[in-house]
Amino acid sequence: MTDLDPRIREFYEQGREAERLRDSAHHSGPLEFARTQELILRFLPQRRLRILDVGGGPGAYALWLSELGHDVTLIDPVPMHVDQAASLGISASLG
Repeated sequence: MTDLDPRIREFYEQGREAERLRDSAHHSGPLEFARTQELILRFLPQRRLRILDVGGGPGAYALWLSELGHDVTLIDPVPMHVDQAASLGISASLG
């Protein structure tokens, strides 16, 4: 695995990503989440899938997909994100 740029790691280790998609204080966050869900549902088959969420951050989309009945595994290069996703019950690994 290539090391993550320290500036990128430092940014994400501030811990703000977990709430960004749900918090209206981030203006486009909830809209981004809803629009991305809409686009995913447009192309997602109507059956249970095994999904790999690469760079899935703290697990917002992985959790949503799991709640839809899919078997989701998340990988992310930021240890904090892996821990946050795992705390939601998502199978998460560093990568």
